[in-house]
Amino acid sequence: MRANKKICSIKNCSNTHFGKGWCQKHYTRWWRYGTTVLKETRTLEERFEEKYIPVTESGCWIWTASTKNGYGYIRLKGKNERAHRVSYELYVGPIPKGKGYHGTCVLHKCDVRSCVNPDHLFLGTNADNIADKEEKGRGARGETNGQSILLNDDVIAIRKSTETQRILAAKYKVSRESISSIKTGRTWRHLLGANNV
Repeated sequence: MRANKKICSIKNCSNTHFGKGWCQKHYTRWWRYGTTVLKETRTLEERFEEKYIPVTESGCWIWTASTKNGYGYIRLKGKNERAHRVSYELYVGPIPKGKGYHGTCVLHKCDVRSCVNPDHLFLGTNADNIADKEEKGRGARGETNGQSILLNDDVIAIRKSTETQRILAAKYKVSRESISSIKTGRTWRHLLGANNV
């Protein structure tokens, strides 16, 4: 004869008993928070507004809660969401889905990643985001790129050199294709100019 299976004593919960008369979900809530019922009484806007500080000099609203790589994050429906995207949706309106992997991006006019001021935010594509970054000189180009083997002075010397690409490639420990791309201006374009060639 099988014993009757115990279920959680919380009303409308049919999960299997775990401890203290509750299922594992309710037991864990009680253990972590001191109550089996989690009910957020604050609105999203109220939760959001307690997590930033307005800076009068710049107009930025600096996110003071959870951050990663400079961007603020807020927990929303069980997921961490970027705070500047939530700010845009709260104060401006919905963000359209957009095409491609990245969809529609929310960009910063002020270039402060932790800023959540909706007046400093605008919508764009991933291509717009990259163009904005390059236009403002924030892109990792040339020797500021962590993957770069060459320095700016090396590239200038390569462009001025009359040695063969094979010799230059061996000298600088890069491929002949890299030397060719430098000489033709396909790469390191930011160094093209009257003084450099």
